Amino acid sequence: MKTKNIREITVRELVEEVDINRSTFYLHYNDIYDMLNKIEQQLIDELMLVTIKHKKEYYNEKIQLYFKEVFTILLENMDLCYILMGPNGDINFTNNLKELINENITKTTVEVLNGIQSIADIEYACSFYIGGCLGIIEKWLKGNAKESPTELAQLCYKLIYKGLESYLPKDVI
Repeated sequence: MKTKNIREITVRELVEEVDINRSTFYLHYNDIYDMLNKIEQQLIDELMLVTIKHKKEYYNEKIQLYFKEVFTILLENMDLCYILMGPNGDINFTNNLKELINENITKTTVEVLNGIQSIADIEYACSFYIGGCLGIIEKWLKGNAKESPTELAQLCYKLIYKGLESYLPKDVI
């Protein structure tokens, strides 16, 4: 299943892979797309709850708790996330994930920094950070999630709040 485009998987292939019968599948879903949408929505909803829960922590070291929870959820659903975000995945899922994070983080960032930075600059910065975090998630999933959620939370925090400068020797800067 990981090697086939997610939109090309048939109900027959799926039920054989997970060892259920077709009638059980159709009891819960209309078709493969209905199943895909419901599974994606469950994962997005779970990530949304974490995003809302940590809303006030986007601007201090506690953001690591947010990242850790996100990476823990992704780790618990690693096979699914790889299928959804991998090379044969569903771009709609990645776009929905990006939209979820962008909507919440950008809105909160604008509330905090409005008047200090231009809204356009804030939106570009948030887009940059979110793209970087999604890149880290994709690389992590491709590498079979070798690093722990805590390690990746620390990495995201360090890159967002300290930037690449924290990796460079002082004489290079």
